[in-house]
Amino acid sequence: MLSVANVPSDLSRNLRPASVGTEWSLRSYCADDRQEVLRLYHNGLLTGVLDTLDAAPEIDDIEGIYLKRPQDHFWVVGAKGHIIASVAIKEDDQQVAHVRRLRVDPAWKMWHGSEVAGILIEKAAYHAHRHNCLKLVLHDPIDDHWAIELLHQLGFEYAGARELHGRHLLEFYLDIYLRSAALPQGEASGSTDAASLSSPTH
Repeated sequence: MLSVANVPSDLSRNLRPASVGTEWSLRSYCADDRQEVLRLYHNGLLTGVLDTLDAAPEIDDIEGIYLKRPQDHFWVVGAKGHIIASVAIKEDDQQVAHVRRLRVDPAWKMWHGSEVAGILIEKAAYHAHRHNCLKLVLHDPIDDHWAIELLHQLGFEYAGARELHGRHLLEFYLDIYLRSAALPQGEASGSTDAASLSSPTH
């Protein structure tokens, strides 16, 4: 089992992006990412508040939990040869997509935190669209207003917030009238995965 002791404590300082032109690569998780995903699990919370339902043992079986079924998935964002962000989605038997594991490296939170998080939520939302999810639940602490506006643009209407075991969850329902407009051509046709993105000028 991986340990925080195996993760360099000063790694985040070395991942700070350049002001212009830093490339990000959005892709599916692979086994070689495990150590850096563990680092993000502990250090990459957007608000510094750990989801009580975000069970650490899941990190040791990402392939088994998130990569066995097509409706579930786990993505990472790479930059400078390191993993700087992650997100996962898992669909339950009620066609509800649960978005979890949203993490951004601390150094990147100061520069592009909301942008990177937005790209990951967008990817998860498109995945939920393609697999005909009727509802989406955000499990990770995030700015409510920002998330509501983003997911509205992606074809999900805000249904409300609720507390579960001390956690603040945001719930959204699929808007069937917005669905076609929200899906980009590549996503609508089923093509997925890698995207290369350039960070904006500050």
